[in-house]
This record gives sequence, C-alpha cells and structure tokens, in this order.
Amino acid sequence: MSPKVFLGTAIVTVITLAVAVVGVMSEGQVNTVKTSNEPAFAVLRKNPDAVSKVILSDAHNTFTLNRGNDGQWTAPDKFDYPADGARVRELVVKMADMQLIEPKTDRPDRYHRLEVEDLDAKGAQSRLVRLESKDGTILAEALFGKPVNHKTGPANTGIYMRRVGDKRAWLASGDIRADVTIKKWLDRHIVDLPGADVSRVSISPQGAQAYTVERGKGESDFHVVDLPKDTAIKQSDVNRLGSGLANLIFEDVKPKDSMTWPAASDEAKFETFGKLGLEVRLAKVEDATWIAVSAAYLGDQSDQSDDAKAARTKADDINKRAGNWVYQISKYSADRLRRPLDQLLAKSSGTS
Repeated sequence: MSPKVFLGTAIVTVITLAVAVVGVMSEGQVNTVKTSNEPAFAVLRKNPDAVSKVILSDAHNTFTLNRGNDGQWTAPDKFDYPADGARVRELVVKMADMQLIEPKTDRPDRYHRLEVEDLDAKGAQSRLVRLESKDGTILAEALFGKPVNHKTGPANTGIYMRRVGDKRAWLASGDIRADVTIKKWLDRHIVDLPGADVSRVSISPQGAQAYTVERGKGESDFHVVDLPKDTAIKQSDVNRLGSGLANLIFEDVKPKDSMTWPAASDEAKFETFGKLGLEVRLAKVEDATWIAVSAAYLGDQSDQSDDAKAARTKADDINKRAGNWVYQISKYSADRLRRPLDQLLAKSSGTS
C-alpha cells in the first residue's frame, strides 16, 4: 500500500471513529439520565403505614383526606364521606418509592418552566401534596409539576418536583397523580346491580304513565306488563332498563338530612331473581338530578336459604352505605331511571 493510500485510509478511519463517538455521546445525552438513587422522602420510605392525613392543594383548591382508627379513609371537606382507599394508598406508595434522579434549577424565576413554583406565585400550575402522621409529623411534602413520559431511573415515567423548603427542583422517578379535585378521591360507587340479575323494573316518571317490565328466570328479554296487544316495543331499549343500576356512580354527595326533598319526584324500583329490591327516588334540584336509594329483601321472611341470606346481607350493605346520603348523578344515568314509556314504543309503519 502506498503512503498516500495509507494516509487517506487513516484519515477516513479517524473521521469515521469521530462521527461514531459523537453519535454515541449524543445518544447518551438524549436517552440516559444519571441516577442518584436518593429517596425523595426518606422519612416516608421508612414507614409509609404511618400516614394518617393527606392534604392536596393547588392555586385554587385544597382538601384533606383522613384515615380513621378503623383504617378507613374519609374526606372531612365532604361531610366525612368515604374516600377511595385504594387510590390514597397508591399515592402514598408511589411517593415512598420515589427517587431523585437529576437535579434541576434552583432559580425561582425558572420554576414555572417545570411547574414547581409556589402556590401563591402568579399563574402557578404546581400541585402540593403533604403527608402527615397521626401526631401531625410531616412525612413528605412537595410541589409536583410536569410529568415526564419516558424511563426515568428505576421507573418508566418521571415527574418534576421540588420539596417544600428546598430551592432545588428535581427530576424524580414515578407517576404522581395529585389531582386536586375532591370528587376524584371519593369512593363514588353508589350501587352495582348487574343487569343479568334483574327480573323486574317499575318506572314512575312525573307527569307520565307508570309502567313495569319483567322477565322470567332464564329469559333474556323483558316484556312490558299490561301492554296493549299489537303494540310494538324497541326491545333493546326495554332490555336496557335492567342495567339502570349497574355500576352507578355519583357526581356529588351530601347528607340526606341536609336536603329538602321536593314534593314531586320520579321513582324507579328494581327486583332481582334473588328477591333483592331497590328503590330509587329522583328529584331535580337546581338543574341537577339527586337520588335517594334504599334496599330491602322482598322474599319470604322465614326463608333461611343461602340465597335469601345473601339478599338480606346485600340489602343491609346498600342501606348502610347509601341510607344516610343523597347523590347527584349524571343526566345520562338519571334519564335511564325515569324514561317514559312512549320512548320505548316502536313507531307504526304508517307513522312518519
């Protein structure tokens, strides 16, 4: 090989290696984050079970969740209504597992870029989470900002945060859902009555004809009781009445004795094949529909079979849960519980 050819080859090799090194370095800068492995909340990590109070705040709202001696979480800002314990525990565990990954700015004028500014700052987007023990000891407190949707340290996601009292912001591991909407932290399920269990539904809408639909054991379709012959129905709509109390959730809640119930109201009654009965009263108050729910065993009171005992137990559970409350439900849910009979009838072929 001539010296000129050798020199040319060497130059090409050096250039290729340089490009490769730059490429590797660039890739590392984009995809690799140095992990510090420092717990974000060392005190919390040692004893997450000590958390008895959670306070969530943003620039506009704040509320508290408390854990009672029985281990149940409630919302004192919402009449001590039961909170979603699973969601609260998820928050505590995620904060206990959180690690500081990469230090970020310590300049207050730049906090807004990461949304970790103080709550009283103009246009603040941060969310404050504070976890306390029963005696008021602060176990963790931080301002959470923008999420990071790629692998961050040991977690698949990350979030920018700043511990209260610290100037330094951090990129931390984990996904903290610090939603400051109290409704989303409540146990919003009112009742869940599977449509397949329902044998009979009676609807009494205000200002319209009351009616009943029912079906026998083993039948899939409901029929309208005492419907005139040759009157066609929308079968799918009639069948849909049976699932009116399936996974019913609320939009708002208040104590039953705090509400003056209007004289005029709608009513829906459900009965299962197992003789569990549920009664729902509906009233419109300030353009919102509120309901009251009660349950009872409708079978032979002397029946001590397992099915009868199960129905009685479920009725007791529903009354214990919902008996002292009234619930605001969505328009969609309300319309299913007070649907007029004429909306279930099929138009005749001669009707335009």
